[in-house]
Amino acid sequence: MVDTALADPADAYAQVVKGLAVPEHRVEMIGRAERFAGSLPVRLALSPQDVGTGHWRDLLERFPESQHLTRLVQIARGQADDSAIPALSAWCSEPTRWDNGWDAYLKKTLRRHLDDETSLVDLSSLAHDALTQAVDVGLDAAPLAA
Repeated sequence: MVDTALADPADAYAQVVKGLAVPEHRVEMIGRAERFAGSLPVRLALSPQDVGTGHWRDLLERFPESQHLTRLVQIARGQADDSAIPALSAWCSEPTRWDNGWDAYLKKTLRRHLDDETSLVDLSSLAHDALTQAVDVGLDAAPLAA
């Protein structure tokens, strides 16, 4: 089903799902991911497994309002620096809008992981769910012109 959706190169949701599920797809998309330069979920999902610290720094600078997503993916991949956990911990302590149930759930679940408490969801699954929740099918679906 995802491969069928990928027939439309502008389908950001399909790019996120396949990028998370198939590491080889991330490698195939090197050089083409810039079409989605304005979409953090797509950029994170298509980030190859072995990216360097500069990649993470660039994403944090470009998308400061969503740095929790970048930090979550870093930690889930075992590529976090010393600032990732304090930054995520601070984000988890921020108030959440009453109508944003997903962020409330994400903060609560992340807090359990950061406090080394038992959670039913591992960090890789949580990162996957966070990226699929964050992709804006309407806005992220329009890649930049080549």
